[in-house]
Amino acid sequence: MSYINVIASFAWAISGFLLLALTIDRHYQDVYGKSAVLNKRYLKMLHAFAWAALLISFISIVIYKGWFVGPVAWMGLLAVTAFGLMLLLAYKPSWVIKTVFFALAIAISNTLFSLVQ
Repeated sequence: MSYINVIASFAWAISGFLLLALTIDRHYQDVYGKSAVLNKRYLKMLHAFAWAALLISFISIVIYKGWFVGPVAWMGLLAVTAFGLMLLLAYKPSWVIKTVFFALAIAISNTLFSLVQ
């Protein structure tokens, strides 16, 4: 096994946390402008995708580390990810959408690579 699953888990966690952040009105308005209003249907879709990304992140790291170390490693990964994304939302909210798409591209490619391997 290689570290592909850890990179995939990190990218899925970034995507999940940023999508969850976009469900909060303040962060949504920081990214899209003060006049932007969050649609309820869009909100439910963001929640579903965010929790799915975090679940895939958990599964990916548990596959690599196992059931004894995986959940603990995932909690550490979430802490590091949340801190970095807090800084991103505070200082460069305009980069959030680019970061989500970049992280999703890395997550999907690494997950597919680890499944083929």
